[in-house]
Amino acid sequence: MILVPSHGGSGQHVIPRAPAFGAEPTSTGAGFGSTPAEELAARRAEAAVRPLARTFVDDLALRRDLSYAYALLGPDLRKRYALGSWLQGRGLPLAETGTEASVSVAFSGATTVGFVADLDSDILFAVRFDKRADRWLVAYVRQGHASTNISATNFAPAGFLPGSRHETVWTWLALIGGFVCVVGIAVLAERRLSG
Repeated sequence: MILVPSHGGSGQHVIPRAPAFGAEPTSTGAGFGSTPAEELAARRAEAAVRPLARTFVDDLALRRDLSYAYALLGPDLRKRYALGSWLQGRGLPLAETGTEASVSVAFSGATTVGFVADLDSDILFAVRFDKRADRWLVAYVRQGHASTNISATNFAPAGFLPGSRHETVWTWLALIGGFVCVVGIAVLAERRLSG
């Protein structure tokens, strides 16, 4: 159980949004067990970040103002994407081009907001903004595909939700190493019992 990767965990307090993700709130009461103050902070964060998310996704999809989109990247993503390639439109996290997207809020909190963009009805793009030093920066991007079971309302790739993480090479090496150890122990036990 120690070696099995986890997609959950304790992260920041966020408020998942109901299936009508893009809708404006119709009540002032807190939802999903959150306090009114947490709900208000989440709504303020959504209002501040929604235009950034819309512009970021449309800039990538339409291949316009890529320098502004790059400026929104957080430090970890800047390490992954070279500025020169980015400005030429090569190796962008969104391969889909030529269409604007509808952007829906998937979850929100005072310092993190996740959006899912729906492009051409079968391309989904998850974007998470985190607040760092009083600036909203893109901390996560991942393109995926819609299907009969996956849509903008439930698209949540590994690492998108707060508290979840990506699998790394070390995770898989640990799993393979654990498997080799179990097989080795089984072989030694079999030899001892048969000898």
